[in-house]
Amino acid sequence: MELGAYHSFRPPPPRGSGITTRWSWRSPRWHGTATFAAQRGVRRTSGRQELTLTRTAAWTDYLRLVRDGKSGSIRAAGLFKRILTALTRRDVDQLIGLRPSKHEVRQATLYLLATLLRNKDPRLTKAHRAEWCEGLSRDIRSDYPSARGFYQWAELDPDAAKRFVLSFEPTGLDSDAARLHIENVVRYRRTTPAAIDRLKELVSRSDATSARAREALEGLGPLSEDMLAAKARRWRQYRRRADLNWLYDRYISPHCLGTPIEPILVLLGKPQRSDLERDYRWETRERGDQDTIQLMLLADGAGRVNGMKLK
Repeated sequence: MELGAYHSFRPPPPRGSGITTRWSWRSPRWHGTATFAAQRGVRRTSGRQELTLTRTAAWTDYLRLVRDGKSGSIRAAGLFKRILTALTRRDVDQLIGLRPSKHEVRQATLYLLATLLRNKDPRLTKAHRAEWCEGLSRDIRSDYPSARGFYQWAELDPDAAKRFVLSFEPTGLDSDAARLHIENVVRYRRTTPAAIDRLKELVSRSDATSARAREALEGLGPLSEDMLAAKARRWRQYRRRADLNWLYDRYISPHCLGTPIEPILVLLGKPQRSDLERDYRWETRERGDQDTIQLMLLADGAGRVNGMKLK
């Protein structure tokens, strides 16, 4: 057969070379993919490697649940566990380099990396941590306080995160952005007196940040029934991280272990998830990409709280 001057015929690879062949009538050349790459689950395209994770049904299903606001469901938890178990260091390397545009991909990626970080998983290497920290620092500084991942940055580089927050000038923030910033200031109140001093400085301003700072200082005062009821009512309405943190730190953690769980269920509202009998869970619902947290309470056979965790 005459192939034409523009075709160059290449013989197929030898047997046992680990190269598979694909024949094209239009272009009679063999195209190879190494067995090693196939074993790692990586597809080579134009010299670059595609992430194994994005080609799995579990990942697709999990993203759909995250997009629909069901990341706290039992099914999502099962899928997440499967994905996390199968994750390789190569996957982690590429996850850190991702800059996805879709909300559900950003959120799922952060969930995975944050879990590895929290668990001190060896798949998240020292080099990974350094690269991720650099990326988080850059993203947060350019789009603070809306940028996602502040809590992970604060764990990777606590001194830099604290310096940034306590020196940040919150000019022109709307009410929601001011709330996020004040939450970050308040988180340092136990480790440095400068956080309380900074809140007092911000109160003197005449903008949304001032109102949020005043509210935070009032919340740090003596606990009253009216204050507890107001915080619980706002939690049930908005499901915000700051309110759940406050309820846990000021009331649930210091006062509720060993007490009947029914009053707490009334206070917090209907649990969003209950995996087992007497296992109750509430998850925050934040604007956009803001990090979510989950409160878990366990009760014994007598209906008394015998375990709690906020994560």
